[in-house]
Amino acid sequence: PKEIAQKLVKELPLPDFIEQIEAIGPYLNFKLKPSIVLENVFELKEDYGRIYEVVKEKKWSPLRIVIEYPSTNTNKPLHVGHIRNMLIGRSMANLFRYKKHEVFEVNLSNDRGIHICRSMLAYKKWGEDQEPTKKSDHFVGDFYVKFGEMEKKDESLINEAYDLLRLWESEDPETRMLWEKMRRWALEGFEETYKKLDVQFVKEYEESEIYTGGRDIILDNLEKGIFKKTEDGAVYADLEEENGLPNKVLLRRDGTALYITQDIYLAFLKKHDFKYDKSLYVVASEQDLYFKQLFTVLE
Repeated sequence: PKEIAQKLVKELPLPDFIEQIEAIGPYLNFKLKPSIVLENVFELKEDYGRIYEVVKEKKWSPLRIVIEYPSTNTNKPLHVGHIRNMLIGRSMANLFRYKKHEVFEVNLSNDRGIHICRSMLAYKKWGEDQEPTKKSDHFVGDFYVKFGEMEKKDESLINEAYDLLRLWESEDPETRMLWEKMRRWALEGFEETYKKLDVQFVKEYEESEIYTGGRDIILDNLEKGIFKKTEDGAVYADLEEENGLPNKVLLRRDGTALYITQDIYLAFLKKHDFKYDKSLYVVASEQDLYFKQLFTVLE
C-alpha cells in the first residue's frame, strides 16, 4: 500500500482546487488551495446553517425539522454512544433554531423485544425481587450482563427469552407486570441523565406502543406482493436485485417484530405528528447499512 500511494502521488493529475498531494504511509493527503477555500467561504457565508427547500430557485424559508435521538434501550444504561448522540442532536437543534427553523426533538424508546426479555429473564431467575440500590438504569443493565454470563453456561436460556417475548406479545399479565417495573426503573435512570445534559424531548415514542402498526403495514404490503416470505415463514424486503443492498427481514418467522418493524411505522407517525420538511436521525456510523435498508424499504 505504501508503494501504491507513492506511485499515485506521481501519476495523479492535480485538479484546480488541489495545491498538493502527499503520501503519508499508505494514505494520500490532499491539500486544498487556500484561495479556493476562501472564495467558497465568502460565496456561501450567508447560507451557513440553512437548509433549502427543493425548489427551482434557491430560496430560503424556515423549515419544520424533526431530529430523532438518542434511541434508548430500556434493558441497559445509557452509554457513551447515547451521550454522543444527545450532544450532537442537541447541538443540531440549537443551530437550526438559531437560524429560525422550527425544530422538534424526539426520542424512540426501544422498550420491547428480545434484548428487553434477556434482562427480564435474568431478573426473574436471579433478581430475588430486589429494588434498585444504585442509579436505576444501571441496576437494570446488571441483569442484561447477568444474562450474557449465564448464557455462556446454558445456551438454552435464549429459548426461554424468546418464550418470554411471545408471552409479552400475547399480553400475559405476569410478564407485562415485570416488564412495566423494569421499564420504569430504566426510564427513571435515563431521566436523571437528560436533566444533567439539559435534554428535553417534545415527544417520546415507545416501541411497545407502535410496533403493531409496523407489523400491519408489513403484512399489508406482503399481500400486495411488495414484500416476500422466506421458506421458514419470515417476511423480508428483497433489496438485493434492484438496490444492491442485502435483503432485510422485517418480521421473524414466528411473527414477532424487529427494530425495523416499528421504524417503518414511526416514519409515518412522525410525518403525521409534525408534518416535517426534514427528518434527521442521529445514530452511530455502524448503522449506515441499516438506515440505507430502512430508507429503501420506505421508498
